[in-house]
Amino acid sequence: MKKTLTSVLLASLLAMFVNFNANALGSPLEKGTIAATAALGFQPGMGASLSGEYVLVDSWWEGHFAVGLGIQTVAISSEGLNYSILPKATYGIFLTDAIEVHAGVQLGFGHNKNRGNGFAYGGLLGGRYFFNDTMAAGLELNYTGWGAAYTPFVSLGYTILF
Repeated sequence: MKKTLTSVLLASLLAMFVNFNANALGSPLEKGTIAATAALGFQPGMGASLSGEYVLVDSWWEGHFAVGLGIQTVAISSEGLNYSILPKATYGIFLTDAIEVHAGVQLGFGHNKNRGNGFAYGGLLGGRYFFNDTMAAGLELNYTGWGAAYTPFVSLGYTILF
């Protein structure tokens, strides 16, 4: 497992520098683009998230509007295993040819070991730096709650566009 993870990380780093052309990107998040993101998260424990987004509109107020699905897990925590499955809607704009910022809302299902299952909701705020027209590194603050209790989730991730 450790060898596989190392191989994937090295291949990803190598791919970032192949066809490196951030200045000629324009707007890589065009209508019909799918953005898949894998991230590691940090909070009172450590977790991971997987998400996908589909860009519906690419010229709405000079930005892009996307819908998607995110799965977040807190795997190592004093509270045990907590997770959420959240459909989301995001709006993002490019500050430069290579830097994108986005914000969104999410509603779905969550499981918290101490509180049980229930309705999950929250918001997110993040940004991505595009290395080329298909790959980006990002940082996201994802604030998800179950009832009146919220779980902040800061994640560092890697996005690939299809």
